[in-house]
Amino acid sequence: MVGRHEEVVPVVVVDLDGTLLRGNSFKLYVRCGACALLRKRRLGGFVRLLAATFLRKLSVITHNRYREICAALIGFESDATYKMAECAGMSEAVLHFVADRRKEGCQCLLATAALEDYTYAFWEGARVGSVLKDGRVLVDCRGEVKLQRVLEALGGRVPAYALSDDIEDEPLLRYVAEHGGRAVLVNPNKKTLRFFREFEPSKLFDVELLMD
Repeated sequence: MVGRHEEVVPVVVVDLDGTLLRGNSFKLYVRCGACALLRKRRLGGFVRLLAATFLRKLSVITHNRYREICAALIGFESDATYKMAECAGMSEAVLHFVADRRKEGCQCLLATAALEDYTYAFWEGARVGSVLKDGRVLVDCRGEVKLQRVLEALGGRVPAYALSDDIEDEPLLRYVAEHGGRAVLVNPNKKTLRFFREFEPSKLFDVELLMD
């Protein structure tokens, strides 16, 4: 259980997939990685990548195991990682929101379930994400874990804004809204919007919408 922290600091916490980035960064990582393996004629690695993708689609392996296999085959220093930035579609609404808050003196923190190792392709600056060490995912940065990591990064203080598109970030968005910050939903789908609107009558969850 997270303790009560009242000090709100001028920090914008931004989710990556579906929020700053239109789409899924890991799928982009795998796609760019597959192309890089083919360009380098690493056919064995390409075949293993396809096999892992097939096993994941059949739910034979977990998502984290799939991430571990892909990271081992593709790596993070290859041209695949840099190609991701060229192929990514970024949310103009979020980019403008972040730029405006920075002009007001806010700092920004990327908080994502994506692997930290490739997030530099999309974000310069402070970030927390899923941690891969010695070939294993040690920290899966989602839900309550993401909330804890954000609070640790901010020394237990509350960010002024938290931006996300996903129900999975409900712990973070709820906590920020209940402790004096502002929760902002970015391009939510109908299911997500319906979920968060259930909190409105209580006046505990002040949700704003940010649409492209």
